[in-house]
Amino acid sequence: MPPKKAKKEEPKEKTQKEIDFENLSSFFEKYISSDSLIVKSATLFDMKRIQYIKGKDLKQFFNDNFEQIQKEILAIMKLDIGKEANKESLQKFYQINQQNNILHYLQKLPGDKAKYPKRLLPLQKGDNPNLETEFTDTGFYLLNIKTEKSNKPIIYLILLIILILFIVLFPIWPLNVKLGVLYFLMAALIFLIVFLI
Repeated sequence: MPPKKAKKEEPKEKTQKEIDFENLSSFFEKYISSDSLIVKSATLFDMKRIQYIKGKDLKQFFNDNFEQIQKEILAIMKLDIGKEANKESLQKFYQINQQNNILHYLQKLPGDKAKYPKRLLPLQKGDNPNLETEFTDTGFYLLNIKTEKSNKPIIYLILLIILILFIVLFPIWPLNVKLGVLYFLMAALIFLIVFLI
């Protein structure tokens, strides 16, 4: 009997929650790449490396970019966060991200006075549970976003390997290539000297 052909698995349709998560991730990624939002790295539970935003920086970012944020959240989530940048609109913005698993409250280790700590902890037993749902600018927030992987490091690595190979193989280069490199370097040196003078 001939073997049965394996059925092609149809791509699974994304849920609304997954779509919202991806849209919010792209939203944060855009502002992080343009340096509008300060994001730092720390260790969670001394085991996992995470990205986080300081509460004060998140509040400042929200106030500085309110109009744009308001438009984008309305387009992404069909939700109105408010007419002006205030405590209520910031709370709505935080809750949208908290409910979509983007932002989660973290705290410093007792005695850590660093502005941007290197070690953080989530809510501990006995802590106020409202800290997870109510924004505070004295806290720190785990940023859980889906980031696009860049190919730049691989391209730079390949270029570096090619450069090293060219240097190492210099003795076996043809004479006319060696002369070309020599003339190019001399012209570059003359141009540099003239430019500096």
